Amino acid sequence: MLFISKYLNCVIYDSSFMIYGNVTFENCTFIGGPNNACVYIDNAVAENSVINIKNCVFDSTVQRAINIAGSKAVKVNIIGCEFNGTSTVKKHIIQVATTKAVVEIKDCDFNALGTSPSIIRFNDNVDNADYTSLVNNITFTNNKIASNISVEDYVDTDDTINTELDDMMTNKMK
Repeated sequence: MLFISKYLNCVIYDSSFMIYGNVTFENCTFIGGPNNACVYIDNAVAENSVINIKNCVFDSTVQRAINIAGSKAVKVNIIGCEFNGTSTVKKHIIQVATTKAVVEIKDCDFNALGTSPSIIRFNDNVDNADYTSLVNNITFTNNKIASNISVEDYVDTDDTINTELDDMMTNKMK
């Protein structure tokens, strides 16, 4: 049995949500945050869970807005959201650290990085051989990226990753 939850039309201050199963965040505003991602998906999540993050605003999150990791197959839909940067150096807006997730990022506005070095980060705990799968599992469509965010700041794949794969994801985002 999956844990099912909905958060609708809410303002969330300084909180992190560890995801355990199907969940929807819709029309929520995340402000600040703890020493973790606002929406944190890892091995605690049930297999085949669907996480919907729709029409939400992430405003100056302390760390990542969304962290997607773990070894479970999940579907993450990030649709119509607004991202206004992070306030912690070296914390990216969205981190993807698993080849098991299928991630759709659609109709979102990336207005600012804040102190974040990039919009998306691929964590180096995924084997280099799996990065092509990771990139192929992410769709990035009809999003707006502020003109003051450099193309070089779209993706960070850590120092150990092949720059060809970095370019693959960056090209999807253009």
